[in-house]
Amino acid sequence: MLDILIFFCIIFPVIAGGVAFLDKGNSLQKRLLRVSGIVLVIASVLLAFYAPATLSSSSGLAPAMKTPIIVLDFALLALIFYIGFRRRHNLIMMLAAAQFAGMLILEWVMLPGAQVAPAAGEAAKAAAVVPPAFVLDSLAATMVLIVSVIGSLIAWYAIGYMKEHEEHLQLGNSAQPRFFAVILLFLGAMNGLALADDLTWVYFFWEVTTLCSFLLIGHDDTAEANKNAERALWMNMAGGLAFVVALLYLQQAVGTLSITFIAEKMRGAEGLRPTLLLIPMVALCFAGFTKSAQAPFQSWLTGAMVAPTPVSALLHSSTMVKAGVYLVLRLAPLYAASYVSTLVAICGAFTFIAMAALAAGQSNGKKILAYSTISNLGLIIACAGINTAASLAAGMMLLIFHAVSKALLFLCVGSIEQKIGSRDIEDMRGLFSVMPRTALLTTFGIITMMLPPFGMLLAKWMALESAVEASAMPILVAMLALGSGLTVLFWARWAGIMLGSANARLSVGSETMDTFMGPVLRALAWGAAIFSFFAPIIYIWLVEPAVHGMVFTAAGAENPLAYVPGSGGLANSYGVFAVYPIYLLLGLGFWYAWRETKKHGEPGLTLPYLSGLQTSQDDKVGFIGPMKGFVEAKSGNYYLSTFFGEDRISKTVNTVAIALLVMLLGGVLQ
Repeated sequence: MLDILIFFCIIFPVIAGGVAFLDKGNSLQKRLLRVSGIVLVIASVLLAFYAPATLSSSSGLAPAMKTPIIVLDFALLALIFYIGFRRRHNLIMMLAAAQFAGMLILEWVMLPGAQVAPAAGEAAKAAAVVPPAFVLDSLAATMVLIVSVIGSLIAWYAIGYMKEHEEHLQLGNSAQPRFFAVILLFLGAMNGLALADDLTWVYFFWEVTTLCSFLLIGHDDTAEANKNAERALWMNMAGGLAFVVALLYLQQAVGTLSITFIAEKMRGAEGLRPTLLLIPMVALCFAGFTKSAQAPFQSWLTGAMVAPTPVSALLHSSTMVKAGVYLVLRLAPLYAASYVSTLVAICGAFTFIAMAALAAGQSNGKKILAYSTISNLGLIIACAGINTAASLAAGMMLLIFHAVSKALLFLCVGSIEQKIGSRDIEDMRGLFSVMPRTALLTTFGIITMMLPPFGMLLAKWMALESAVEASAMPILVAMLALGSGLTVLFWARWAGIMLGSANARLSVGSETMDTFMGPVLRALAWGAAIFSFFAPIIYIWLVEPAVHGMVFTAAGAENPLAYVPGSGGLANSYGVFAVYPIYLLLGLGFWYAWRETKKHGEPGLTLPYLSGLQTSQDDKVGFIGPMKGFVEAKSGNYYLSTFFGEDRISKTVNTVAIALLVMLLGGVLQ
């Protein structure tokens, strides 16, 4: 049964994508996406109930996948080299060629030499140490659920979105078959990455997501889209090269590429880890940093905003960027209690505060979401670097709740942009008067990102407490605290704009929601609320088993979980995050506000106070200025561009981030 479920999570969406690509008449696409989504959701939920479990590399589905993955791996690198050649991009060609050469050495020289046949009397013993092909623990199950459920909802949303998107672009021939084929391939590859235990398989799925992101970002085939797609490709290929270096090093030093076996061998009989074996961990963390767009690699993700909104949501919420933090979290036990762990925490915390500052200086809604995403990914990486039971639990909670809320916000911004023709939040002023349902859904998504009793605030609170308890560096705690404050600044500003007074530039009309888009937005909003309500149960079911299964120090010392369900929420030695009492108060407050609002009729509009000079002219509000001329009054927010503008701090942020990466590498080479 486990074989069948893994097949439906990894291979089935790839097959469905192939059929969608061949369906040039678009007659099967909607049905394929609906069916694929349903299959992925059911398979991922059933799979979670099997955790923990393993699937041997010598039986079932795994042997049939081994040779095709090797062949496809080289074909994939050759294709990327060809893309670089066609676009005359030397860096892409160099990175692809270097990885191709490295994988040739690994697959044709190192691995065959390591496969020594056991003696007849040792056959039983050898069979007992066959590495697993797939490992399904609670962390992998969590990742598969995020990818399959959130990714499927985004794909359903894209059915309605892409139709209107192509009408707006006035395309003669629809590119939807390729678009949806790549999305389904993307989802299958992400599930494969989460479940694979062999690092060569992880690498293959890793590079598939790199190619898919390139194709999705450049989907519209404009000059800007192609430029940003190329940037995403070479930055992620740089991470891929670091991945290959780690594979070669581990095979030579440890003799296996199974994550499970590497963990056992790196601990050793006495729980000791050779310092030099931290070098491949640094290389793999570097790969994770590029994939999750950590500073100084953030430009590829902010550039991905030129793609259609479902692509932005797919890259930022549930799939592409989560692969990077997933790898860093997965490997956390292997570099715990080391210099590497400390630097990983500092790199993540720096990205958290730096990207929050850049988000605070933006008025472009999609850029705010992009920088906010990178910032939250930095917080997850900081949790991995702190490397205690409490911090890893916080990282997993952030992984879950960020995916739901951020997917909702990206898709809401896509709907808003199609309606008002802008993604600038200043143009969303008074959006409630034009798109009340979408405005409320967007505001709710923002609330779930920053206020109690929702899961994102709970997870951030857990992260801060774990940093205070475990860290001997006050600077780390300060960065996390200040970064959290900045997130409240830009979220509260955006919500206030949408619920404020009406914007004369917005044309008031009836709001219509597409058959696919509307239900997806509502499902994500309900998901954010329900998942937060059941946060203690999610913690017990998924988070606690995953964290208990990890090793936290090189000596294998005990480091128990710091949180226990109780008192209506999650409790620790510092106090209680009272989920259910706050939900009760929130419900009572909403009921009271709704009742009081119903007592009043429609509010009348009044002119703003402008020192007694306010007046109106031609349905515009303003004042009488110099020479008794009418001056229209305009309101807007202060975006602190002097302090947080991209042109002001991006170079400094990148310089500091590069210095931290050099320190990370230098620490294990000294």
